[in-house]
Parts: sequence; structure tokens; C-alpha cells
Amino acid sequence: MVRYAVLSFRPRLGQQLPILRAALEQLEPRAAGEMVTLPFGASTLTLAPDELLVESDALAGYAVAQAGGVQVALDTTINADLRREGLARDLVRAVQAARKNAGLALADRIALQLDRAGDLVQVVAEWGDYIQSETLAGTLALSAPNADAYGVLSFCRFVCLRGFAICASSGGRSH
Repeated sequence: MVRYAVLSFRPRLGQQLPILRAALEQLEPRAAGEMVTLPFGASTLTLAPDELLVESDALAGYAVAQAGGVQVALDTTINADLRREGLARDLVRAVQAARKNAGLALADRIALQLDRAGDLVQVVAEWGDYIQSETLAGTLALSAPNADAYGVLSFCRFVCLRGFAICASSGGRSH
């Protein structure tokens, strides 16, 4: 929705200001910074860019910004693909935090077990290579996280992320 506000016309137009407002309501949406010519009674009225304030409201699901006569709208809807990408990135962040808390060296490889539930199956199918690369996971398994599956471990951290269980481990057979 576009709104127009008239700047500095009250003294010049006085009683005719309602006519100007009615003409602005009929005006097609336009960018700020343009000259505007309106029908005004029996004649026309031209407004300079500094005499007319053009404001627009964002549509639901969009973020809008404008400057210098240019308006940009960004779709802020989070679809299933973006949600899975976000989960993959959150997973990487959580595993990196577990690695740091365990005192692992940057080059230490880990084994990563993810709860085989919900979106994680599809997340691993789409983002598994990224997750392994970013976390230095030599293995990435979808199963109930179980520290015993990896024998003697130098560290094992269980993390809950968005309701999913994650086990990041190092040592024993994970190298």
C-alpha cells in the first residue's frame, strides 16, 4: 500500500487541501523522488519531489526498504528448503561448539551420529557433505546416538538441537 503526505501546502492551498488529498488517493503508486502532476479542479497541480512524501507499507511476508527513488522488497517466507538449510547450519554450529568445549584441535576428526528422526534424514541427504566437511566428521551416521558404538572415546558430547539428539565423538574407532 502506498500513502502520500503533502508537505508545506497548507498555507498555499488552504481550503483546497481536501481536493488535493482526494486527487492523491486516485494517484497510481509511484516511486519517491518523481515530479507528480495531478488534476486539481479545473486545472492541474505539479508537485516537486520535496513537496510530496511517498510512503509504502510492506506486504505480509516481505521486508521493504526504499532510498533514492528505489524500493526493494525481500520475501521473508521461510520454506521447507530454507528450514532444512537452517537446521544443517545450526547442526554445524552445535557440533563446532561441542568440539571446542571438548578441547579438540582444529584438525581432529570426529564421528557424528544423528538421531534418525524427522527432518534430519532429509537434511543429511541434502546437506551431509557440507555437515561432514565443516565439522571434520569422518563418519556421519543416522541412528540413535550411542557412545558405546565407538568403543573407547577420548570425548563424546551429546547435544539436543531442535529436539534432535546428536552425538559427536572422537577417539577409539572414530579416527
